[in-house]
Amino acid sequence: MAAFVYIHGFAVYHMCSRHSADRNHLKWLDFRALAATLLPDEDIAKVRYYTARVGDSPEDPQRASRQDAYLRALATLSGLEICQGNFVKSKREVRLVTPPPGVDPRQTAWVRQE
Repeated sequence: MAAFVYIHGFAVYHMCSRHSADRNHLKWLDFRALAATLLPDEDIAKVRYYTARVGDSPEDPQRASRQDAYLRALATLSGLEICQGNFVKSKREVRLVTPPPGVDPRQTAWVRQE
């Protein structure tokens, strides 16, 4: 039987970043090999990796170049297709985690989503 594998790029990236002391090796997963290991009785027909392009920020001025390098590396894997989406910015009511004294914890903020 053929299997199609869909990877949510940001979910995998953040899971690997947050839940591993030595996280760098997890970010360079061969998703086709992982799928073949997890689904040994399936023919892996296609692996699709979904992501959106990030920009640099003052806190992380190399973020976009790291993502570029990662996507170039993924593009070398046969049978893996990179599907790029976009971020959308919208206003949303959010709750401040630690609002200053006298400030309403409900505030309107710009929120970016894939």
